[in-house]
Amino acid sequence: MKKPDKVLVQRVGLYLTIAIAGLALLLGAYCLIAHRSVLSVIQNLWIALVFALIASVSTAVRDHRADAE
Repeated sequence: MKKPDKVLVQRVGLYLTIAIAGLALLLGAYCLIAHRSVLSVIQNLWIALVFALIASVSTAVRDHRADAE
């Protein structure tokens, strides 16, 4: 199995950081508007959070491959 290069790892890290920051803002706003605790929101929306993070990683890998060509 081929070792991922440093640029790919940095890009995935950047995309994940941006996604987590955006999701944190979204969750914070939802908790304030709906007057619900963070844990109850995460329990209800965990699958959506997982899909968002998977999409972030796959986008980073796709962009890296496009730049490599």
